[in-house]
Amino acid sequence: MAVSEIAGELARVKGAFAQPTLTLLHQRQAAVVITIFRAAFGRSNKPIPTARLHSQVEEYLAEVRLAGESEVPSGSGRDVC
Repeated sequence: MAVSEIAGELARVKGAFAQPTLTLLHQRQAAVVITIFRAAFGRSNKPIPTARLHSQVEEYLAEVRLAGESEVPSGSGRDVC
């Protein structure tokens, strides 16, 4: 890579880290959040109606708590989303 390509790549990466999505990875609960997103969206990447997503997230949070995980976000499915 040329120097200008590296500078461009660095700018793209910094831009990505400035997005709210990547800030999730800096939380104690990141593993739980990513697990819930993966479960909700799977590999199909199909849209989910908002109300359904909120319900799914609440169900997943309850399951994760029952599994004994202590680092679980608090609030409703809507709050967590």
